[in-house]
Amino acid sequence: MNILNNFLQKGTINIKRFKIIVLIFILGFVLNFQLISYANPDYEAPIGEINLADGGMIYTDSVNKDFYFTATDNVEIAYMKYKGPNDTLWNDYIDSTVISKNSLNGKYSFIAVDTSGNISEEVYVYLDIVPPIIKIYGDDGESLNDSVLNSEYLYFDVSDELCGLDIIYVKKPNSTYYSVYTNYKYLYDVGTYYCYAVDYAGNKTKTYSINLYKTPTVDIVYNNENNTVYLTWTDLYYQVFVNGNNYTKETIIDVEGYYEVKVIDAADNIGYDNFTINHKYVIDEIVNATCLIDGYTHYQCISCDEEYDDDYIDALGHDLVEITKELACTTDGGRFLSCTRCDYEEGLDVVKAPGHKFQNKLIKEASCANTGMREFTCTVCGYVQEKEIARLAHNYLLMSEDKLEDCIVQTYVCSNCGEEYSKKIYNTDLNINLPKNSFFKEYQKYIIGLLSILSVGWSLYMGIMYIIASKKEDREMAKKRIKNYIVGLIIIFIIFMGGPLLIDGIQSLIN
Repeated sequence: MNILNNFLQKGTINIKRFKIIVLIFILGFVLNFQLISYANPDYEAPIGEINLADGGMIYTDSVNKDFYFTATDNVEIAYMKYKGPNDTLWNDYIDSTVISKNSLNGKYSFIAVDTSGNISEEVYVYLDIVPPIIKIYGDDGESLNDSVLNSEYLYFDVSDELCGLDIIYVKKPNSTYYSVYTNYKYLYDVGTYYCYAVDYAGNKTKTYSINLYKTPTVDIVYNNENNTVYLTWTDLYYQVFVNGNNYTKETIIDVEGYYEVKVIDAADNIGYDNFTINHKYVIDEIVNATCLIDGYTHYQCISCDEEYDDDYIDALGHDLVEITKELACTTDGGRFLSCTRCDYEEGLDVVKAPGHKFQNKLIKEASCANTGMREFTCTVCGYVQEKEIARLAHNYLLMSEDKLEDCIVQTYVCSNCGEEYSKKIYNTDLNINLPKNSFFKEYQKYIIGLLSILSVGWSLYMGIMYIIASKKEDREMAKKRIKNYIVGLIIIFIIFMGGPLLIDGIQSLIN
């Protein structure tokens, strides 16, 4: 400075010297600044933050309004960078530049670098102006009608793809306020439900309303093993009709056919359903094909008499091979064609079987008490067979007869085995018991009829004889005819009336 003053005081300036002086001054200043920097180094990174353009606070990592980024540091901020939702590289960012809510939705990241080269932590926020999505499901899947749902239950499926779902509110039927709803929870009460949801960016859905009602239904339970059906339900007030007839819960239906079901609940809601019991065929018999008979499978319905045959297999036919058989007592010998599948044989050069040549001997004699046995042995092949000898019948002979006071004792002895037995014959057993007048009583109507016929016949005969005698004017012969007629009637009467009396007399004498 003194040199500069000297130049100025003298009124003359040496330009070259002046430039040298200025350069020395600048170098001194920079050197002085660097010495200060080395004496006080900067290791603190900038601190970045995201703010709403309208001055509001951000409480989550999501926004649905205009926003900007800024940073603070104990030294000067050198520059800022950011990445948009689809960016892979960092872009230059000017401090506090507002990003509109109408920009591309997604994640925005920011960093700041100070003049010392310190880099701030990355801060980010999700721009999301899309509200959550609400879907309504019933027991048959998603409801495509936002006003009514016929189902046993319903539930809400709420999702948000960007910032995430914050809370769901539901107002139930007959309720005056909304309550927090757990996603996917089943709701069963009949009536109107209201639902809306909010995501973490503050986006709110419209309010959905859905009216849940239930068509009364029953469970149709099939038993495939028995080919039967029964209906069941839990509502105590259901009225159920099958083909127009009142149906009792869990009654088995086993008749094949088509059935219509009608269900009425306590509120007079009506539901309809139907089911069919068809034939159920099972294999009843499998007939294998043979050489001469076709094979098939027989199917029988387990519910009725319906049946059919299927799976036919043609008869196989004989599979003939030539064989040679030795001659035996009961088996033909020679050359034969024999089927490998069945007993069919066809002779080519056959020698007939001669049959057994038996010799027999008595093994055991027959008696009145036991059978006998005779053995037959073939002298050619040694075949043995036995034949039973029938047991002898007792041949009882009367050996003695002893008379006692009230009976006779007869003794009989078998002439074959000597076995004997006795028999008592009491006096009453010797009587001939003929009921009195039994003959007359039994044949009374026949006797009277026969008597009448003979009497009429005799009367006709004698009448004719009398007429003949009268025409011949033979009075004596006519009188004789009348006399003979009367005598004949008396004889006929005596014979038919005296016969029973004669039988009764004989009975009395015997007794």
